[in-house]
Amino acid sequence: MAGSLMKNLNIFEPNSFNIHANVTSAAEFLNLVCKKKIPLQLIPTECAKDTLVDPNPFQLSVQRYRELLGNAHPTMHLIEKYLKFTNATRYPAFDLIAAVAVKHPKSFKWKKIEYTVVGDRTNPSHIEFKEASKWWPSFRYHIKMASGDKGCLAENEDKILKTIQDTMNIEGM
Repeated sequence: MAGSLMKNLNIFEPNSFNIHANVTSAAEFLNLVCKKKIPLQLIPTECAKDTLVDPNPFQLSVQRYRELLGNAHPTMHLIEKYLKFTNATRYPAFDLIAAVAVKHPKSFKWKKIEYTVVGDRTNPSHIEFKEASKWWPSFRYHIKMASGDKGCLAENEDKILKTIQDTMNIEGM
């Protein structure tokens, strides 16, 4: 998970690459990606979390997870502990969303992004992401960020749920 285009759901403020404890490393990583022209797809926070007015198809209820996994599945126990600890009713499955992005990339709309490292070069305060402008140098276009487009997710709900189920039902679990 990394950053946010909508800037309203990250735990840490200001919005940042989710290596918040070491922004310098995050900046070096992104700079290396650009320098080496490594394609990178980032999945922002808004693709995993609900807002008060906009439920996210990936943030499933405990009942839906039970349908997918069954009561005895170890992941189900972890989800129940998380929900009890946080008093939440739905679980944001960040790692599962990454699996969906790999298996079904068309479940997201991808935007070319640019980033700015804010603060001193040796001690940056945070990294800001925004959709790339047309004039931005093409070497930066190797980084794409998924948009939190709920329509696109809803169209692919069956594929998404199947991927979640397959990902969680790893042999031996």
